[in-house]
Amino acid sequence: MLNPLHSLERLNIRTDSVLSAIQDTRNMITSDVNVVEKAKVVIENVLGIPADIDDKHVYLDHYVVIVAQHIVQTVVNAKGEIKDPLIALDLAKIYADKYIANPNNQFHFAKVETVDTSVNKAVVKGIDTKVAVRRDGKIKKGGKQVLAAELYKKYVLESSTPLDNQGFIAVVMKELDMSKAGATTYAYNCKKQLGVK
Repeated sequence: MLNPLHSLERLNIRTDSVLSAIQDTRNMITSDVNVVEKAKVVIENVLGIPADIDDKHVYLDHYVVIVAQHIVQTVVNAKGEIKDPLIALDLAKIYADKYIANPNNQFHFAKVETVDTSVNKAVVKGIDTKVAVRRDGKIKKGGKQVLAAELYKKYVLESSTPLDNQGFIAVVMKELDMSKAGATTYAYNCKKQLGVK
């Protein structure tokens, strides 16, 4: 029978510390292009049996890493004395399922929301300034102030017939889809920041 500690050493997984062994295992698996296959290779090398893993698991990438880490932890703690590799694999899978099912661990499996920051949109006709928008088409934070300043320049500072305060508030309400209170605040900020003609 193969010695699991020797298998770990051949995989460049340290065996002098459980924490080091777990970290080495994680780094080796997650740095590979195919996390699932790499985890199976580690499991098969350490236990000497096929890595029977459910490939339809919801959090498969995380699941296989946790299973492999648990097996490595078990081997290091037992100083390589694994009596039944099948039981060791089953216990690791049970541990991984419990770990993933624990609500306190859900943050590990949260998917990062990808935001396409390259999405820019001219949201006001007649103004060349573009601001970032969210996927739902709404202007991202800070964008309305930028557009309000451009509107202020166009309709108050650069216009041959500048709008008065109420006229500018009406433009901001219409063009930026704002309430009167919001538009009034933006108008005040523009006047304070850019001055008057």
